[in-house]
Amino acid sequence: MPAVRTLDRHPSLARGNGAAATEAGAWGALISVLPPARASDFADFTYPAFRRHLDGSSGFRCIHVGAELGGLPCGLAFGLAGESSFEVASVVVREDLADGALEEALLRRLVAEFAAHGLMQGAFHPSYPVGDARLPALLRRCGWQGPVLRQVTAASTTERLLALPFAMLGEIRPGYDLLPWHRLPTTARAGIDAALAGLPATVRDDIAPDRYAARAVPDLSFVLMRGAEAIGWHLPERFGDSTLRWTCSVVLPGHWAAAAVLQLWVHALRQQQAMGIPRVIWGTPMAHPNMARFILRRLRPALEHLRLGTTFLYGPTNS
Repeated sequence: MPAVRTLDRHPSLARGNGAAATEAGAWGALISVLPPARASDFADFTYPAFRRHLDGSSGFRCIHVGAELGGLPCGLAFGLAGESSFEVASVVVREDLADGALEEALLRRLVAEFAAHGLMQGAFHPSYPVGDARLPALLRRCGWQGPVLRQVTAASTTERLLALPFAMLGEIRPGYDLLPWHRLPTTARAGIDAALAGLPATVRDDIAPDRYAARAVPDLSFVLMRGAEAIGWHLPERFGDSTLRWTCSVVLPGHWAAAAVLQLWVHALRQQQAMGIPRVIWGTPMAHPNMARFILRRLRPALEHLRLGTTFLYGPTNS
């Protein structure tokens, strides 16, 4: 697979047989709309989870715009069409061409193709490293509005995180306890359901433990108790041999405090380290602002990667 750089049942929308006008783009690359039969040749230039959208069999209407240099694929932008709007899925180019110019040419052509089909409003949900202003600047040049911050994604190791000075504050405090998830009492489970029912749907759906428990690593899944009440839980998934993804590791908003989070996360890190799994990755939606700020401010010195998940919007708005 070439080194690449990310910008992060219905027929295809590509016109005719895909022989749309070809134009010269940045670096002398040839840019054109691709038919489904050709889009799969550009599979290296999108995320593995998105490749099912390339051959027209995913059930979504798509437009694919490819870039070729010397007859070889060197970039791909594609998006999905809705009834009245579109969503950009990804814009990826070969790493040695990733100065922004080719990404911009691909994105502009993709948006123009959607507009030609009457879709004038769009959304794009990229992620990029904290402090990197290149992608937001590129999108604004292309007429996109944003960003709206959706999520903070972080990655590090158990060793680095446990070396933080305040990790020593993670000892279990009087009145708190940690239980394995499978030993959670029935009354405490009912209390979780009641607590979730009182939260906004955007928060509730993200942290409901029953969504994650079946995929979680049993020996590393546990609940933070305060008295007889469950106030937080940690349900991690395997993400390769050496990494856990903390898919659902949260303290309920009504009980949020740095002390509670530290008890939950320091215990999780120690247990993970004891099992010989050195790496951790997790994302925290901005629907949990206290936890997101905790990551950005308190954990940042120990993080190897810190990315912002964002949303940009294109086209006229009602505001």
